[in-house]
Amino acid sequence: MTTREPALSELYHENTKMRRYDREEALRSLRISSDPVLQRALLHCFKEYRGNPEVELPEGLPDAKKSLEEIVGERRSIRSFGGANADLSSLASMLWCGSGITGELRDDSGELLRHLRTTPSAGALYPVESYVVSFRMDGLAEGLYHYNVRGHKLEVLEQQDLRPRFSGPHYQEEIFAGAAGVILLTGVFQRTTFKYGDRGYRYVLLEVGHIAQNIMNAASFCGLGTVAICGFVDAEMDQLLDLDGVEESTLYLIAFGPEPS
Repeated sequence: MTTREPALSELYHENTKMRRYDREEALRSLRISSDPVLQRALLHCFKEYRGNPEVELPEGLPDAKKSLEEIVGERRSIRSFGGANADLSSLASMLWCGSGITGELRDDSGELLRHLRTTPSAGALYPVESYVVSFRMDGLAEGLYHYNVRGHKLEVLEQQDLRPRFSGPHYQEEIFAGAAGVILLTGVFQRTTFKYGDRGYRYVLLEVGHIAQNIMNAASFCGLGTVAICGFVDAEMDQLLDLDGVEESTLYLIAFGPEPS
């Protein structure tokens, strides 16, 4: 009988399991959680492109057209969009539901400890960033944007037709041909791994899933279709976002737009 070499994924999973004798790992996490200097630094777990032009986003969600049960039960992946425009308020709702700030956590003296968001995050470290590529958006020019969580606004990174960047044999071109836009979710890994070590990489992947599901449910709430895409050329998406692919890398794409009539 021949034996096979274990896959790298198997080795990673085995070597990042928690064990009762990993006392030093547990103590490190506790030290970080009780360090007041680090806690203040963790208030800034988000990127900002200061000095870039900005697009203000509408506040609040649209009036409910469906119940939560209907939204969850009827959600389907849409691979052929109708080529119609989406509106800015729907995009704003999707981004806010994905990773928007919902409140604050303060200590007994009133000092701000954490911004609270719409999805759970290990240690409230929020390693996921959201970017938007606009193809057909009312009130938003074609181009690339970053979602500024703190200001609930978009920061302009590039304004041009970026649809050719989503073409080629590795992409399902029919999806992007008719979509109104794409939300790209990235992971800034060291925001989490500095506290949780290699296991923190697991947490980043879990969190991007939480955010993606909220985005897709919000899209359904707004009457839009979505499809989540993991089949893309990593280096090309990272290059589009000017990421090094190591400190921060693209993890998930969500194409969205009105469904065909």
